[in-house]
Amino acid sequence: MQTLEFTIVRGDYYTLLLINQISTIAHYYPVLQTPCF
Repeated sequence: MQTLEFTIVRGDYYTLLLINQISTIAHYYPVLQTPCF
C-alpha cells in the first residue's frame, strides 16, 4: 500500500514536471517558430 502511494506521488510529480515543460515550450514556441536564417 505504501508503494502504491509513493507511485501516485511520484506520478503527480512527473505530471507537474511535464505540465511545467509544456507551458515553457508553449511560451517559447513562437520564438522557436521564427526562422533565423
